[in-house]
Amino acid sequence: MKNLLKTSILVVLIALSIETFGQTDQGKFLLGGASDMTTVFGKNKYKDNNSSNDSYSYLNFNFSPQIGFFVIDNLAVGASLPISFNSMEESNDDPDKYKYFSAGFAPFVRYYIGSGKIKPFGYTGIGFGSTKNTHDSSLGNTTTTKYGYFSFELGAGAAFFINDNVALDLGLGFNSYATKAKEDNPDDMRSITTGFGLNIGVTALF
Repeated sequence: MKNLLKTSILVVLIALSIETFGQTDQGKFLLGGASDMTTVFGKNKYKDNNSSNDSYSYLNFNFSPQIGFFVIDNLAVGASLPISFNSMEESNDDPDKYKYFSAGFAPFVRYYIGSGKIKPFGYTGIGFGSTKNTHDSSLGNTTTTKYGYFSFELGAGAAFFINDNVALDLGLGFNSYATKAKEDNPDDMRSITTGFGLNIGVTALF
């Protein structure tokens, strides 16, 4: 096991030590997956010193593939397709059920600097789409609420090229996310969330 680990580390170091050129030349494509490319199943429970009770079970699925094209050297334009699905069901004999689905379209611009194995980059993008929340009550009633959303993102990071075609991306970005109910919203009420986040992803260039 130790020899296998040493060999793996050596291979990675050799790959990173090779100067890489031309990965971000004009005419190439970029394929990537964001850090939220996850699926999670789980349960929530409450515990004390005397008892333990399940509260609800849940499923979270988030996927955001992206594709881009280098219109000039080091400058890629493209779009991602963020998709999210979340469900939650109470853990009792007559449970309430909640479902959330979101889909959108998010154009972006990314600019790389340099020509070596580590390339800093800056990026910005916007996103828009729709969400639907569904509540199936244990009383037999179903309530559906639809929202539209708009997002803005700005950040910087670095691409660590393992070889000429694959890079590990690490970035820090600012994000603003606004949602608005599509129906029964005469005052145009919106919810706006802003913050900073760490982004990790894998990008293929060809």
